[in-house]
Amino acid sequence: MPEQNNTRKGTVVRRVARLWAFVSHLQGGIMEVKRMRTIYECLRLIKEADPESELTYNLVKCLCDNDKVLYIKSGKKYIVNYDGLLEQLFSKKIAN
Repeated sequence: MPEQNNTRKGTVVRRVARLWAFVSHLQGGIMEVKRMRTIYECLRLIKEADPESELTYNLVKCLCDNDKVLYIKSGKKYIVNYDGLLEQLFSKKIAN
């Protein structure tokens, strides 16, 4: 059963990446694939770079809910633009 979940998760992520690339192509720009990750994957990447980071799941979810970060919701799962999240976190404005 866990193998099916991993396969299913991988399929969803691949579909989102293809959809994002297609939308970028339709907008007339150079096809650029964004780094789309789940909130937990974003947190893991940030904590790898900074093990003492205090960033939480709830903060990232609030940024998504307030449209501060580009995301796609798939069921209950948030798939976040990782680079946009980093931009938002390092901008001078603090999310309310």
